[in-house]
Amino acid sequence: ADSFNNSLIRIGEVLQRSRSFLADPLSPPAALLRGEVIATLCDILDLDTEMRLSEEDGGSSNSENAGPLNDLGSAGSLLKLIILNCSMMRSPECFAFCPSENGQSLVEEEQRVLAASSTHLDFHGRHAGNRFLAVVHRLAASRSISARITACSLGPVLWGHLDRPHQLQLRGVITRALHDVDVMVRKSTAAVLHEIAELVFDSRAVPWLILMCERAMTDPEPQLRAAAMTLTWHLAEHLPNAFLGDASQGSRSVRRLPPKTDPTYAEVYLLQCKLLPVATRLAEDRAPAVRLAVAAQCDRLCNALGDHWYSVIIDVLQALLGDGDERVRGEAILCVPRLTEVVLVSTTTSATNLRGVGVLEALFPVSVKLVEDPSPNVRVALATAAGELLTLLVGLESLNEISPPLTSQEQVNAAFERPSQWGYKKHVDETLIPLLQRLLDDSEPEVTSSALRAVTNASRGNVREIQARKNSTS
Repeated sequence: ADSFNNSLIRIGEVLQRSRSFLADPLSPPAALLRGEVIATLCDILDLDTEMRLSEEDGGSSNSENAGPLNDLGSAGSLLKLIILNCSMMRSPECFAFCPSENGQSLVEEEQRVLAASSTHLDFHGRHAGNRFLAVVHRLAASRSISARITACSLGPVLWGHLDRPHQLQLRGVITRALHDVDVMVRKSTAAVLHEIAELVFDSRAVPWLILMCERAMTDPEPQLRAAAMTLTWHLAEHLPNAFLGDASQGSRSVRRLPPKTDPTYAEVYLLQCKLLPVATRLAEDRAPAVRLAVAAQCDRLCNALGDHWYSVIIDVLQALLGDGDERVRGEAILCVPRLTEVVLVSTTTSATNLRGVGVLEALFPVSVKLVEDPSPNVRVALATAAGELLTLLVGLESLNEISPPLTSQEQVNAAFERPSQWGYKKHVDETLIPLLQRLLDDSEPEVTSSALRAVTNASRGNVREIQARKNSTS
């Protein structure tokens, strides 16, 4: 066994040294050897049943090159790099790029494809990943954990280069991986789904992703259930892209929710109705680590789902502020300023401004009670949150004071918004300042120093940052 493991490790070292050559998309020798190299890497992954290559690679990696590729080990990461670099390779289904009759080699044909126009590349890119799907099927059926993890990791690489039938096959592989008996495979699959959520520009794939959220929500492993919360808000954030996004702009171009007059609004709304119960159920999970994940990400979910669901998410955060675990209470109170900022900064009308005051009135009474929490860590978090809230509300008031003169119509609107601005000042004078004064007198030095730091930071103000956020959401 030791001799076999040592041989496997030596193979991994050879693969690491030859990675730059074998994954070079412009090297004719590498292109000629590509099929044999991929088959060999699959054989190595089949043999690596105990993930020796991943352990060796992870132990030798430094902070600069550590990441998803290194987690796969030398064989898996090289296989992923080869396919990633050759995702535009000629596919049998792309008849427009069939080999010519003048005896062109595979390398010459591939270079001709790469030199084609962008329109042809877009057409070819839809099917270029089909030929690699056999590799995914082979690795997914392996008894080796390394092979099955690598099979899932290829999903985001191939997703945008598959036609509809082959994409359905890939979805089947990922679905089976999320039900795998090994928890490491399921964890890797959850990370893969997080990446795929950014790549969905077809609304037909969204119900499947929601189903994956629901499956992860019921996993026996708490870490997988916590990952379901991350996947939920991430999918909610990219949900408009499935209806309105442009795949050519990539995942960084995130569309905002469509207006209620848009025909796609009803479809997005119905899908949101399926996503939100995942978060509310996870907020009641028996494992504190799962509830902690929900408390840390309520603001992200609130921002992703839009103002229609503010009240539901505020109710979830209220419950987490009274959680029996001190870590959950601490994380929940730290989320209060972030969620409050999402609501207040994104408001543009009198109705939503009144809703902004409503979030303060809903969360402040529960938050203030934590000043008597028996855990010093919770009180430290409360002092930090109170300072951030003070900075936010004072900044909003200062921003209103330095804003340009209002038109006659804006003055009429401001008459309706004035109660909300009074509400900001009321909460500053009657809630936040007295709360910080009490925390400054706390018996724990960590709490008093945190409160003092919060007051100092609030006095500096952040009007420019708030103005930038308002502009980005308008």
